[in-house]
Amino acid sequence: MSMAAHNELGRWGEAYVANVLGNLATVRPGRRADLRWLGLEIEVKTARIGHYNGHGRGYQFCLHRQGQGRRGVQAPVVVLVCVSAENYRDPDVLVIPRGALGKRRKVNVAASFNGPWAEYHGRWELLADYIDDGEVQDGR
Repeated sequence: MSMAAHNELGRWGEAYVANVLGNLATVRPGRRADLRWLGLEIEVKTARIGHYNGHGRGYQFCLHRQGQGRRGVQAPVVVLVCVSAENYRDPDVLVIPRGALGKRRKVNVAASFNGPWAEYHGRWELLADYIDDGEVQDGR
């Protein structure tokens, strides 16, 4: 995938998440992450289904990008948007707290959504854990 196509996919994922959350409250560009919703900074990563590292079909997300001044995930929570030909209008998402990611540079998610990230599949409600009476919690 070319870098232009990669960037376009990323923007599409951010727009998708902003649209979903925008049904509940205003979404703005983030200060240190992609989006800001109810005061919560949210990092959004988007991937197309494919074969990754010879492990079978699934999604691979890069959390650290070299040469762009980014030092990994800066937001308390990450939304991974999983796009395939079957679900591109309503993609699967994983909502993962930064603390659960540790120091990983990449996250691999099986196409079946089984495995270590299964508990975060479709878990939009986890965002509420970081908003307490209007106060945003850090999530470390």
